[in-house]
Amino acid sequence: MSPRTGILKPFVFALLCVSICLSLPGSGSAQQARQAAYKAEKPVRSTMLPRATPESKGVSSLYILDMLQELEKRNYPVHSMVIAVDGAVIFDGYWNPYNPDTPYVTFSLSKLFANTAAGIAVTNGKLKLTDKVVDYFPDRVPANANENLKAMTVRDLITMRSGHAREISGNEWRPLKTSWIDAFMKEPVPHKPGTHYQYSSGNTFMLSAMVQKATGQTCEDLLKSALLPKLGIRQFSWDKSPEGITSGYGGVMITTEDMLKIGMLYEQRGMWNGERLLTEEWCDLSMGHKDAYPGMRNRYAFHWSDRGGVYTAGGRFGQSVLIFPELKMVVSITAGTASRRYQAEYSAILREKIVDRIQADGDRKYDGKYAPALQNKAASLNVLPVARVTDSPLAEKLNGKTFAVAQNPDGISEIGLNFAKGSVTFTMKDARGMHTVVNGVGCWLPSRTTMTGNYLHHQYQNPSHPVVASAQWTDDNTLQLTWRFTDMPFCDYVTLKLTDNTLSMVRSVNVNSTGPFGGQVRPEVKGTLR
Repeated sequence: MSPRTGILKPFVFALLCVSICLSLPGSGSAQQARQAAYKAEKPVRSTMLPRATPESKGVSSLYILDMLQELEKRNYPVHSMVIAVDGAVIFDGYWNPYNPDTPYVTFSLSKLFANTAAGIAVTNGKLKLTDKVVDYFPDRVPANANENLKAMTVRDLITMRSGHAREISGNEWRPLKTSWIDAFMKEPVPHKPGTHYQYSSGNTFMLSAMVQKATGQTCEDLLKSALLPKLGIRQFSWDKSPEGITSGYGGVMITTEDMLKIGMLYEQRGMWNGERLLTEEWCDLSMGHKDAYPGMRNRYAFHWSDRGGVYTAGGRFGQSVLIFPELKMVVSITAGTASRRYQAEYSAILREKIVDRIQADGDRKYDGKYAPALQNKAASLNVLPVARVTDSPLAEKLNGKTFAVAQNPDGISEIGLNFAKGSVTFTMKDARGMHTVVNGVGCWLPSRTTMTGNYLHHQYQNPSHPVVASAQWTDDNTLQLTWRFTDMPFCDYVTLKLTDNTLSMVRSVNVNSTGPFGGQVRPEVKGTLR
């Protein structure tokens, strides 16, 4: 594939959307609204990996095409995919409006970065796998701490064998304004550490806290100083706890190609451009080539899982890195899937459509006949439905009006609508302030928004997010807004039922966690015209 195949497509797409809307009569106010809401910024780009044709690396373009068609057949919501073989990218695809330069939240794939930071600390002699948690935070240990908590080590945290009986999800702790260390210390530890597997984000946070205590740097700063520049990774951020500790378990924002680089580093057993960045022993432990505990093997090592010879690391909603060692193939994927089996599903599809067929062919010599078709396919990848131009008599009546909103669980106090040829501007006021999303009519409009959404977005809430949005009337009284956040897997659906003087709003999302901190539909919000 040619370099940056994913760049031109979203850029041209955004230009077309804007030009379509601006060509409509009476669209001056729409243009002003967009300019107020969106400021184009030149992206900071990481160093690109070498590029090669699939055939030059012993892969048929047809096999990649078949894999993409299988994803479509299964209606699998992939947002981006990059494939490298033997150190060079042979395919990069971005489903419109996702693009190569916007960092994407990786959820629990972030644990791979925490484990890598721990590997650097261990290599530098600052941290040991046998170090005990309580020795790093003696003043935070409860007076009634049992022997299991006192015995817990770095090795137990990193292999998810801390002795806890339940999973602590990141969306449980992200809203906490108090100490996450104290929350961890209060958690019951009924099992002897090292003997009981229980996946928990709390473990990786405490690992991050120990790395910070040992090195004097957050995991983010340690990676930025010791590793990421050598990989050419320049766009990288990580959220923190109230105490200023990198969360460890989630929150890393990084591009899909830079995700791939971390996988390539492990596939190359810690080597990068002839320089050793991680020890071979750490890579062996991380991927499960060497048992983390003597005589005790489990498919989960240091956030790498061995799935029948495919090594996978993943995060909720489909964010993944996969290694197929027999081909020296590494794949990175972002997605918005509700499936909890995504790593197994990715592995099976890639193996069936690419790996097994190549191995059956033997000589791996292909003529490139299907290369143009693959390039065309990469240029046409898209998740956005066609936006239709619709109208309602209420648009003129409610243009510029605001609704006072009755008390509700989300703290929304006001909703406003501004209609113009080419756009609908939606405003919402809550405890965080006033938020705006500009929605295209007959097109999709890109902008940035501060819109509150943590209650639908696995409790993630950045100061602002890039979004593409569209609006259409489904009948004279129903306005449907669709907001696709391009740095996350989330797509919000806002259904407004309107009369001359009343409003009701129901906001839902494509995917989210379940339980008391999740859910895919918010309670109905009602308002009256001011």
